[in-house]
Amino acid sequence: MGESGWSRGQSVPRLVSLRAGYSLNDATYRNFVQPDPVTGEHQNLRGKQVEFAPRHTGSAWLGLRFSERLGVGIGARLMAKQFADPENRVHMPDYALVDTSAWFKSGRAHVILSVRNLFDERGYYSSVINQWAENPQVTPGPGREVLCTLRLTL
Repeated sequence: MGESGWSRGQSVPRLVSLRAGYSLNDATYRNFVQPDPVTGEHQNLRGKQVEFAPRHTGSAWLGLRFSERLGVGIGARLMAKQFADPENRVHMPDYALVDTSAWFKSGRAHVILSVRNLFDERGYYSSVINQWAENPQVTPGPGREVLCTLRLTL
């Protein structure tokens, strides 16, 4: 072993990891004619954004490993401009959510604690029903979710 405690040929453990992604989506109708759900008249949806297809999305995750047994992570998910209907009448708000996790390993046990939507953001929606109505029914996205997982190896 060398002075650092690592022998030649061994890799140094990753203490910090960063993953990030971005997507630019051009999900628009090229040439699609359908009856308007409100008026019944035929309309061409050319150029309209496809429902529930955000124009921009992104994510990032930072992981910190303190030892072979203990680590934490924090990340964000972002969704931008999207609509709940093919006519682009019902605009869905942009949102960003923060997630976090911590894990611990010992012998035969592996415990993971995960929190999705850490700050309990409520200003986003996961679906819409009757999007053509005057008052569409929107389903709020879930609030904070906490999950603890225990894996035992026998």
